[in-house]
Amino acid sequence: SLKILDEAADQPDCLKEIIFHKPDLQKMGKEGIQLHIRWLSVHEGLKYLQEIGFVQTELELWLKEKNVAYMRELEESQRLGYNSHNSAGTIFSRNSRFNDNDLWIPPHFF
Repeated sequence: SLKILDEAADQPDCLKEIIFHKPDLQKMGKEGIQLHIRWLSVHEGLKYLQEIGFVQTELELWLKEKNVAYMRELEESQRLGYNSHNSAGTIFSRNSRFNDNDLWIPPHFF
Protein backbone atom coordinates (compact mmCIF):
# COMPACT_ATOMS: atom_id res chain seq x y z
CA SER A 1 0.00 0.00 0.00
CA LEU A 2 2.93 2.38 0.59
CA LYS A 3 4.05 1.91 -3.01
CA ILE A 4 0.62 3.03 -4.19
CA LEU A 5 0.70 6.09 -1.92
CA ASP A 6 4.23 6.90 -3.04
CA GLU A 7 3.25 6.71 -6.69
CA ALA A 8 0.11 8.79 -6.09
CA ALA A 9 2.22 11.43 -4.29
CA ASP A 10 3.91 12.21 -7.62
CA GLN A 11 0.75 14.14 -8.50
CA PRO A 12 0.36 17.35 -6.43
CA ASP A 13 -3.43 16.98 -6.03
CA CYS A 14 -3.05 13.39 -4.87
CA LEU A 15 -0.28 14.36 -2.45
CA LYS A 16 -2.53 16.97 -0.87
CA GLU A 17 -5.37 14.43 -0.60
CA ILE A 18 -3.08 11.93 1.13
CA ILE A 19 -1.97 14.62 3.59
CA PHE A 20 -5.61 15.58 4.23
CA HIS A 21 -6.28 12.07 5.56
CA LYS A 22 -3.18 12.23 7.82
CA PRO A 23 -2.11 8.59 7.73
CA ASP A 24 0.49 7.70 10.38
CA LEU A 25 3.37 6.60 8.19
CA GLN A 26 6.12 6.75 10.82
CA LYS A 27 5.18 3.24 11.95
CA MET A 28 5.74 1.95 8.40
CA GLY A 29 9.54 2.05 8.58
CA LYS A 30 11.93 3.79 6.24
CA GLU A 31 9.47 3.94 3.34
CA GLY A 32 6.83 5.61 5.51
CA ILE A 33 9.29 8.21 6.75
CA GLN A 34 10.44 8.88 3.18
CA LEU A 35 6.84 9.52 2.19
CA HIS A 36 6.43 11.90 5.13
CA ILE A 37 9.54 13.73 3.94
CA ARG A 38 7.87 14.21 0.56
CA TRP A 39 5.02 15.96 2.40
CA LEU A 40 7.44 18.75 3.30
CA SER A 41 7.21 19.97 -0.30
CA VAL A 42 3.71 21.39 0.23
CA HIS A 43 2.44 23.84 2.85
CA GLU A 44 -0.24 21.50 4.21
CA GLY A 45 2.29 18.73 4.74
CA LEU A 46 4.83 20.97 6.42
CA LYS A 47 2.19 22.38 8.75
CA TYR A 48 0.89 18.94 9.76
CA LEU A 49 4.35 17.46 10.26
CA GLN A 50 5.36 20.43 12.42
CA GLU A 51 2.24 19.90 14.56
CA ILE A 52 3.13 16.27 15.28
CA GLY A 53 6.81 17.03 15.98
CA PHE A 54 8.11 15.18 12.94
CA VAL A 55 10.05 18.12 11.48
CA GLN A 56 12.18 18.84 14.56
CA THR A 57 12.89 15.17 15.24
CA GLU A 58 13.78 14.45 11.62
CA LEU A 59 15.96 17.59 11.39
CA GLU A 60 17.99 16.46 14.38
CA LEU A 61 18.40 12.97 12.89
CA TRP A 62 19.51 14.37 9.52
CA LEU A 63 22.03 16.70 11.14
CA LYS A 64 23.37 13.88 13.30
CA GLU A 65 23.48 10.88 10.95
CA LYS A 66 20.93 10.63 8.14
CA ASN A 67 22.70 13.12 5.86
CA VAL A 68 25.77 10.87 5.69
CA ALA A 69 23.68 7.72 5.20
CA TYR A 70 21.73 9.47 2.44
CA MET A 71 24.90 10.48 0.60
CA ARG A 72 26.24 6.93 0.80
CA GLU A 73 22.95 5.59 -0.60
CA LEU A 74 22.96 8.17 -3.38
CA GLU A 75 26.59 7.48 -4.29
CA GLU A 76 25.93 3.73 -4.40
CA SER A 77 22.89 4.27 -6.63
CA GLN A 78 24.95 6.41 -8.99
CA ARG A 79 27.77 3.86 -9.04
CA LEU A 80 25.35 1.11 -9.96
CA GLY A 81 23.61 3.32 -12.50
CA TYR A 82 26.74 4.22 -14.42
CA ASN A 83 27.10 0.70 -15.76
CA SER A 84 23.52 -0.48 -15.87
CA HIS A 85 20.64 -0.38 -18.33
CA ASN A 86 17.86 2.18 -18.31
CA SER A 87 14.23 1.39 -19.14
CA ALA A 88 14.98 1.65 -22.88
CA GLY A 89 17.83 -0.86 -22.64
CA THR A 90 20.56 1.73 -23.08
CA ILE A 91 23.74 1.07 -21.13
CA PHE A 92 24.81 4.00 -18.97
CA SER A 93 28.46 4.90 -18.83
CA ARG A 94 30.28 7.66 -16.99
CA ASN A 95 29.81 9.93 -20.04
CA SER A 96 26.13 9.15 -20.62
CA ARG A 97 23.57 11.89 -20.42
CA PHE A 98 20.68 11.07 -18.11
CA ASN A 99 17.08 11.70 -18.92
CA ASP A 100 14.83 12.77 -15.99
CA ASN A 101 12.98 9.46 -16.33
CA ASP A 102 16.19 7.46 -15.95
CA LEU A 103 17.50 8.80 -12.64
CA TRP A 104 15.62 8.51 -9.36
CA ILE A 105 16.75 10.53 -6.36
CA PRO A 106 15.42 9.38 -2.98
CA PRO A 107 13.50 11.87 -0.83
CA HIS A 108 15.74 13.99 1.38
CA PHE A 109 15.18 16.43 4.23
CA PHE A 110 17.39 19.28 3.00
